[in-house]
Amino acid sequence: MSLKSLKSQLRGPSLGLFAALCVCLVLNLGALFFSFRVLTRGLQSY
Repeated sequence: MSLKSLKSQLRGPSLGLFAALCVCLVLNLGALFFSFRVLTRGLQSY
């Protein structure tokens, strides 16, 4: 098995994993930002 075929085989799963990681990161950032906004809004209303 040559190195080139190994690289092309690895590209698919690793790309999917990378995409999933990016989506997870974006969702975490969004949740963090949203909770922070709710917190600040709650503090302002008091």
